[in-house]
Amino acid sequence: MACVGCGNRKTELGFEYRVSIYQAQNCRTCPLLGMCHKVKGNRRIEVNHNLNRLRQIARGKLLSDEGIFHRGKRPVEPEAVFGQMKSNNKFNRFTLRKLGGAEIEFGLMAIGHNLRKIAAVIMSNSGKNNAFCAIIVVFELNSCTRKQLNDQFNKMIISLKRAA
Repeated sequence: MACVGCGNRKTELGFEYRVSIYQAQNCRTCPLLGMCHKVKGNRRIEVNHNLNRLRQIARGKLLSDEGIFHRGKRPVEPEAVFGQMKSNNKFNRFTLRKLGGAEIEFGLMAIGHNLRKIAAVIMSNSGKNNAFCAIIVVFELNSCTRKQLNDQFNKMIISLKRAA
């Protein structure tokens, strides 16, 4: 493939980067033409050399002794919490603007997560319904869809009737 030029591209988020454009010399006689590409003419590819350089640096850091050590710690520390926040609480995007807003929003999500953990411990240790558990239910209901809200409300009513 020969370099036929360079161009500037822009991502959806507005980041600009430079690519080199390469084109094959003669694709018409290639037996793999149908599997390689579907356009008429010769195949063209765009290569972002800066991105490849940064990937190589990141790969080197990840495969170093320190990188392997930190990757070994990664699954047991924060990843489970972030997964639970995204999956269980449907927290996929910050709604407040700027860093300060994101910090506040994430802090509230972390507080809710920790209160749920505390409530689970209290409920498993004592089957009693107390005021603290009622507060937890309020936090729990704030992170639910309407259907989940109705289901949890019905479960709460059933558990209160059993306790009475």
